[in-house]
Amino acid sequence: MTLGDEHPVEPKTTHDAAKEKSEPAKLESKPSENTAETNTSPQAESSVDGVEECLNQLGLRDDFLNVYKKLEGLGMSSSQLAGVDGYQQVPLESLRSYADANDLDAMYLYGVNLLWKSSLGFYLNENYRDQSLTSEQFSEQVRNHEFNREQFQRGKNYVYKAAVKGKLIGLLEVGLMHKTASKKLAETGVSQSELIEFLSEGYAYLELAKDVYQKDPLLIQEAGLEWHTIEKFIKTAMPDADMNDVMPLVESSIEKHLRRLKRQWTTDRKYYGLEVYPDTFTDEEEALFEKAQSSHCYEI
Repeated sequence: MTLGDEHPVEPKTTHDAAKEKSEPAKLESKPSENTAETNTSPQAESSVDGVEECLNQLGLRDDFLNVYKKLEGLGMSSSQLAGVDGYQQVPLESLRSYADANDLDAMYLYGVNLLWKSSLGFYLNENYRDQSLTSEQFSEQVRNHEFNREQFQRGKNYVYKAAVKGKLIGLLEVGLMHKTASKKLAETGVSQSELIEFLSEGYAYLELAKDVYQKDPLLIQEAGLEWHTIEKFIKTAMPDADMNDVMPLVESSIEKHLRRLKRQWTTDRKYYGLEVYPDTFTDEEEALFEKAQSSHCYEI
């Protein structure tokens, strides 16, 4: 997911909604952190086909695909990332209507689009962007964009609700978008204490994700949660900050937000009759995924 961060996630963040269930997904290479830069070139498709054929020769393809689809279902699908998903062809207000009607995929996708628009100045879905802008005008729009906190909060609410109902990657999505947005928030001239509160809440979402994913090492690994550090969050928002001064304040704020988020997550999951700490993948599925990834297929 996202500008300025490298996001080694396979379960797509910033990424995806209602799959076309009649169409089997294709295996994909991992996206860059910026979903807007996802490679859909013929060369990329050729590489994906090569991985798929290699796994097929090893007899792993079908079983791996089942696990991969399960992984995709926790966030965004490959068709959604590529912009060819059915929901991405409907007007934004229609997507919102589906989201408000508790369609889980629409809820996730609509929320992510709001997070992007509020933080970056443009929607994840290209169909929702102003098509009349030249590339220069688009770049200027992004440069001059002012962070829209109210829109960000609305987007976060949609994504969090989707996460509670099963789109677990939404926790990672919200956390990393806090990091991205903190840079724009800093440009508005807010106080250091307000900035610390904002980025600390974002990092607390990543800590919550680690806690929620505790029964699924595969998910923790694929989400790249260990890669994201407090230092990186601070440097994004406050590149000149003295870590010795700021770190204790940030850590204290993270602990406060994490306690609140854990209580909220527990309450919300129980409300829907769901396990607080879901166990999404069996040991066999995790072993299969690791075997496929350790094969030479990914060197194609």
